[in-house]
Amino acid sequence: NELRRHVEPELGEVTVTGAAYKVMLSRLTTKLLNISLRALIQHFSESGRSYQEYRDEMATTAGHEAVFRRFPVLARDIESAVRMYTDAVTEILLHLDADFHRLVECSMLDESDRGLVSLESHQGDTHRRGRSVSIIKIGSSSLVYRPTRTAGFGLYRAIVQELSLGSCMRCPRIFERASHMWVEYVPQAEKPIDATDHLRKMGALAAIASGCGATDLH
Repeated sequence: NELRRHVEPELGEVTVTGAAYKVMLSRLTTKLLNISLRALIQHFSESGRSYQEYRDEMATTAGHEAVFRRFPVLARDIESAVRMYTDAVTEILLHLDADFHRLVECSMLDESDRGLVSLESHQGDTHRRGRSVSIIKIGSSSLVYRPTRTAGFGLYRAIVQELSLGSCMRCPRIFERASHMWVEYVPQAEKPIDATDHLRKMGALAAIASGCGATDLH
């Protein structure tokens, strides 16, 4: 509800479907469970209750309050995680809305792709208070959102084009802003690939990365 209240009045080009909100809530729930797990296990072991009794208690407000009294730092961490997640998702959606027409011009979206279907955050390390690489599905298209601009993508495309390697090396399309960038989503191959061809391309990619002074490639 907080996310809807923050975001929806600001969106003009895209809409957020109920399915997308469910995906985002699932991601946030998983994150909060990971934060709370050790404290909950300890609290359960100290309670002396059966699993079913403890589970019933945790379904009540009184049960939540008991955990937070025992672990006051946990309450602060959960509040911080919710706030950072909400801020990060809001930023992605506002960037998507603002960049929509430019992404259409770059052939990374179709004009009819206006309904957000899913937003899967935390696809890598977090930066800038919880920001992370995210995979977005909007309409029939998918995009990768990066919360930081990475010059390596543009340099890689320039080298591949300069060496006329486009026929054998995939160059995902990109759209860059000063604060963030969008990258074409490349799905996993559905059919078995030739191992020799795959390793040759991996070698070419490693050579380009090494020539650019890269120290991390994933």
